[in-house]
Amino acid sequence: MRKPQGVVQVARAADTVYIRIVGLGTMHNAPTFRAFVERMRQEGFRRFVLDLVECTGVDSTFMGVMLGVHQASAEPDALVVLNASGHCLSQMRAVGLDRVLTFGREPAALPEGIELHALPEVEAGLAERMRLMQKAHHNLVALDRRNEAKFGAFLAELDRQLGR
Repeated sequence: MRKPQGVVQVARAADTVYIRIVGLGTMHNAPTFRAFVERMRQEGFRRFVLDLVECTGVDSTFMGVMLGVHQASAEPDALVVLNASGHCLSQMRAVGLDRVLTFGREPAALPEGIELHALPEVEAGLAERMRLMQKAHHNLVALDRRNEAKFGAFLAELDRQLGR
């Protein structure tokens, strides 16, 4: 069995959901992140804090899912990113996320008493994973047309394979 490249840890307190990525935020744990946020939204939560203090990097799929979480909310600060390393910030700036996401003041600790627990990895089949990657990259291209040069060929192949 494939070892996960990163772990999604979560906690809920009052009206806020706290999410921490330990290791890499990638296409492998993006389905877990997205499914959890969707479930929390169904339960009425509207504020999400994404703590990257233990995150070593994020790939384009994970960033596109982050953008999707932001876009799915009418609230401008629905997704707040904390403790992004210089490397993670550079990755997010490269695709334009710094123009739309809210970044907390650094460094920031989660409130006392918050106990995070690891989510089990969401099992996603190949087609589901490909649709997630497709949507995430379309999000990034829609955000900044310069991303088309980075992801255009990849997106064209995903679109072709998925029959879009």
